[in-house]
Amino acid sequence: MEIAKRYRIEALRTDQFSSQAVLEGLARRGLGCYPKPWDNHGKFQAFSRLKAGLATRQVQLPDDDGLIQELLTLEARPTRSGATFIGASGGAKDDRATVVAALMDMTATATLSPAAASNWRELVTDMRSPGGAATRFGDVTGIPGLPNFGLDHLDRH
Repeated sequence: MEIAKRYRIEALRTDQFSSQAVLEGLARRGLGCYPKPWDNHGKFQAFSRLKAGLATRQVQLPDDDGLIQELLTLEARPTRSGATFIGASGGAKDDRATVVAALMDMTATATLSPAAASNWRELVTDMRSPGGAATRFGDVTGIPGLPNFGLDHLDRH
């Protein structure tokens, strides 16, 4: 709650699996929470937006080695229904990568007031480490339908 207050965040977005108790607890504390389905189609769209944003240098990642590692271990594979599953390969994790993709999706699909955009920008800026070195990673995800761009030219600012 302290972080939400500090950055004047009034509402959160969560997936469809959040329990009612969590939603009610946040509401009691004055923080709205809006569930959004996070299925294969939604994940595909979010990670596609993230990959395009990285490739066009419209997205800067926090200086977080764990996040970079998660992005490197993502894989895309078809499901029986023909959808694309995106997730960590093997026993790797994808929690941080999923949060970044969800944020990219949220900012691409929502209309933010200038004040709200400033609050989110301030939060992301504070998450970065000062003086980050050049990011060295290649193709972040193997998402079908998007060109594979080498991303080792990105800089962290």
